Amino acid sequence: MTKIPSGLVIAVTPVTMDSEKESSIFTEATIDPRSLLLFVSSSSSPTHPLLLPDLSSPKISPPFHASGISSSLASGLFLSMLDASIVATSLFSIASDMNNLEHINWVALAYGLTYLGFAALFARVSDVVGRRAAFTVAFGIFIAFSLGCGFSETIEQLIACRAFQGVGAAGLYSISMIVLPEMTPDKNKKYIGAIVGMVMAISGVMGPVLGGFLTQYITWRWVFWINGPIGAVALILFHATWPDEEHLPIYEQRTWKELDYLGSFLLMAFAVLIVFPFQNLSSQQSEYDSTINPYAQPTFIYPLVGAVLALLMLISWQTFVTRGPGTLKSLAFAYPPSLWNREYVGTILVTALTGFPYLMSVYAFPIRFQVVHDRSPLEAGLMLLPMLASSAIGTITASVVNNGGITGKRKPRFFETFLAACLIMLIGCAAQTRVGNGDGHITGFDAKDLGLLAMIGFGFGMSACGATMFVNLESPIGDHASAQGIVAQFRILGGSIGIAVSSAILGDKLRHAVGNTPKVPSSILAHIATLAKDKSTLSTEQWTDIHAVYTSALRKDMTICCGVLTAGVVCSFLVYRRYWLSTSEIMELRCEEDRDRIIGLLGEDVAPKVVEEKGRLVRIRENIFEGRLKALPGIAGGRARFRADVEGV
Repeated sequence: MTKIPSGLVIAVTPVTMDSEKESSIFTEATIDPRSLLLFVSSSSSPTHPLLLPDLSSPKISPPFHASGISSSLASGLFLSMLDASIVATSLFSIASDMNNLEHINWVALAYGLTYLGFAALFARVSDVVGRRAAFTVAFGIFIAFSLGCGFSETIEQLIACRAFQGVGAAGLYSISMIVLPEMTPDKNKKYIGAIVGMVMAISGVMGPVLGGFLTQYITWRWVFWINGPIGAVALILFHATWPDEEHLPIYEQRTWKELDYLGSFLLMAFAVLIVFPFQNLSSQQSEYDSTINPYAQPTFIYPLVGAVLALLMLISWQTFVTRGPGTLKSLAFAYPPSLWNREYVGTILVTALTGFPYLMSVYAFPIRFQVVHDRSPLEAGLMLLPMLASSAIGTITASVVNNGGITGKRKPRFFETFLAACLIMLIGCAAQTRVGNGDGHITGFDAKDLGLLAMIGFGFGMSACGATMFVNLESPIGDHASAQGIVAQFRILGGSIGIAVSSAILGDKLRHAVGNTPKVPSSILAHIATLAKDKSTLSTEQWTDIHAVYTSALRKDMTICCGVLTAGVVCSFLVYRRYWLSTSEIMELRCEEDRDRIIGLLGEDVAPKVVEEKGRLVRIRENIFEGRLKALPGIAGGRARFRADVEGV
């Protein structure tokens, strides 16, 4: 027998299980720091290695290493989310400098679409090259193209750099969501969802405000350059505190052939094709013709048809992979079979439908504040602060409700969380449809708009945190990265569609203004961002008409958001389930389940009685996760007998 360095040799007493079925005889064992490796032999079979679970937690890294890794991962996660909103208050200034308002929203969309398309693929790449290498590459891409965004001279260069920046951000998000659970002790895993929710909320609060501050007092280019020094420090800290081999968790190694390139391509194609036609409408604002319906043009219809086909192909491909030949089941796409259930589908739908009005508001309101209310970029960012701060409060609320309440012993309430989130956002959006007068003209800034925005933010915070915590409980720990990646992808997808729809509505209003308002020619509407620097360029009457266009577009935005959130209310009922266990109890079962998965307990050399007991425990766990069992004594007793049989003592 070959001993493992620093291992421990023990003797195990042989056990006879059945007179007809000769049991395995445990002769000698070596205990690895993270697992129990038994050499099982019988009179009829040669010696075979069998890996059994060590029911204790893995070795804990030194405190400095654990804190450093957590800080660097949280920094990467924070920067990836920060850049999704930091440009919201800078877009108007960027459009002014580059004299291009028509395509400015692509600066936001390019980032979101590549973020959406590469999050799942990057997660699986880390299974091939390793967590440290994948995180380093992702951070390198993110930093390099952040600097490239700052040095861009044309809108085309900026959009291209933002797209590649989104690729790096996708890696930062997905790998952080993988490594954080892997490096966290079992007893603390239940807090990961709340921590991620807080990072999302803080990045959402700081993004528009920081972007407005840098744009007003320095230059909008520092919105991107700031990622360089912060990212470099985080990356150095990551490498300096990466733990030694003995402290690293066990994860499934994959090869390049096991990555699902087709599934990732179809997902990207669907996202781009569904967003492009709406965004393209906003770039046609100076081509008004009352005899032409822009929504009936090939440039609008064909991409949508392509998006539907890509979605159908994606669903068909994933169904074929999960139910087809065994060689295909090893393909590691984002949607593992364990997530094909009603509750998870409902969660990702609610996530997308609440992301739609939130990101639309984050981008549409700052531009309106600057055009209609003549606010500076910083003031526009500060006016979003109530919405963003309430998002953090919503995150904390959802965390308390679904993490056992104040006592920590209550059951999670995900259905109630999602339903309340959608209803609160619906009320806020419905009230925003009353902004301005009936003709779209305004009488001045109304402070109650900020309170209504706060309702939108609060509901979004509840939804985002609830979805993150739901995934942590409902999906096996081994599938957390994929499950969290899908939630993030659908949130970004919903938000990207919201931004594109808002652009299309504004473009449509501007086209009608060109045709119906002779006092405001198309050349002026096409360069509002530039003209806004000098209000004397236009008369007061012309500016009043421009304000009416933007206000009317915003009212229509909010009307559409009401329809979207109504669908969200309906989808929240898909998440309904009775929970008989607290969050801590569910996570305890998940951690035990994951240890069994990693070590691969079931095998040909396991005694039949142990196999039977293991199968019974698995069935009990499934019933508890489905809400069909209430009591735990069977779990505790079965687990104790199971351990005794395995240990043979």
